[in-house]
Amino acid sequence: MRSPTLLVKGVEIIKHVLIKDFENFTDRNVDFAEEGIDANLFSFNGNTWRALRQHCTSIFTSLKLKNMMYLITERGDKLIDYIEKISKEQPDQEVHGIVRKYTQGCITSCAFGL
Repeated sequence: MRSPTLLVKGVEIIKHVLIKDFENFTDRNVDFAEEGIDANLFSFNGNTWRALRQHCTSIFTSLKLKNMMYLITERGDKLIDYIEKISKEQPDQEVHGIVRKYTQGCITSCAFGL
């Protein structure tokens, strides 16, 4: 059965939904798997999401995110250099693996400061 869906694009409204008034928006109906390899913070609803969000709030503070930004930017610069290099050799590329490696690199850098 389908239910009405609202797509929010305004930054201030998104902040209210995901941060300020998150207690009122625990069931966001994003269609992800809730178990296995596809499970992530965005795939949970209700009490599970509420508990994970409260746990992650202390991990992802504004200051910590600002401190991680240079690591992400550094990885992004390496990604651009890599794409420029390989696109000269072969213009058509499969980007899924490239983006996966970039994402894993960002997570590793932020988690371990590498």
